[in-house]
Amino acid sequence: MKENYQLEANYKLKANYQTDKLIEMLSIQSPEEVLSDNATFYQKTRGRVGEAAKFHLRQLEWLGFDYKLHDNITAIREYIANIVERMDIIILNDHFDASLLLLRKRFCWKYTDIFYKSFTVTNSSQELMSQSAITKLLSINLGEQLLYEAINKSWWDQSGVEKSTFWNEVSYFKRLNRQVNADVCPQVLSSNADYQIEATEYHNDLLVSVELCTALNMKMSEVKKVLMNYALG
Repeated sequence: MKENYQLEANYKLKANYQTDKLIEMLSIQSPEEVLSDNATFYQKTRGRVGEAAKFHLRQLEWLGFDYKLHDNITAIREYIANIVERMDIIILNDHFDASLLLLRKRFCWKYTDIFYKSFTVTNSSQELMSQSAITKLLSINLGEQLLYEAINKSWWDQSGVEKSTFWNEVSYFKRLNRQVNADVCPQVLSSNADYQIEATEYHNDLLVSVELCTALNMKMSEVKKVLMNYALG
């Protein structure tokens, strides 16, 4: 199963790699032009928390890596090893549903605890990077590649991920989550009455409540406000 997910797939983004700044840049230049322009790619930008690399090793620097050591591959590897060792919960965007199921099993959650609604968070271009651009991005952002590989390996090392039965459940959960959002919740909200999903091999009877559907139906601005209040205590 694992070999079906190549690292390069994580970089075949629709011209929205890393930040909104790159999206803005790609409205003027192609991915190849940005990656070939050292003055742009290695540029530093000043934000609310000080200077940071605009594109080069941005994730590592955000995690606290000293950018002055960006040419020291040993320092990069050691820092990544330290990061991974301290990680307790890993969620991969490219395996988001599977990650939710792993959390459910670990914390004994119900399916109703992990139903979610997706939001579009960027207005990125639909232009795909060429293979040459992907190859160059991986080579000049080697630290980011090593970071992803290390985190990806830790995720795949989790118990149960190697079993085909787990991936069968992932497929089931994806279908059920879509059904809850597209069919069940509209019915629940229009009737103002809870809905019961019958038990399967993966779960007992599930009660899809008005409260749950109201939460799933929240607008992005409302979700952000709730999360902010939660984070601030």
